[in-house]
Amino acid sequence: MNDDSNPDSSGTARTIEPISNAAGREVSDATHRARLEIQECLVALASGLKPTLEIKPLTDVGAGVFEMKTRGRPSFRCVFHMKEPGKIVVVAGREKAKNGPLRPLLEVVKKRMKKG
Repeated sequence: MNDDSNPDSSGTARTIEPISNAAGREVSDATHRARLEIQECLVALASGLKPTLEIKPLTDVGAGVFEMKTRGRPSFRCVFHMKEPGKIVVVAGREKAKNGPLRPLLEVVKKRMKKG
């Protein structure tokens, strides 16, 4: 990744949008604190700044797909992609299980990316 975990350091502003109504609802259903952390991180990325949360690529899903996790309890996962020029697309959001597998979330992400 570019610039110390910034998936896009091109300096070009991007728009942020959900891939579907369901993805938008999932993020909206997060705790207030988690929503603020996710929003702050996405806005930083959209502005070409260093993300405020740790971002990891989800290579199992494909190139350009990333996951961020909020801090604290409950923790929340947000998956997004940056495959379309000028856009950050939120694909899914879920409360993170304590030691639960990522597999169910990955299945949802793969399904939505196919529809996308």
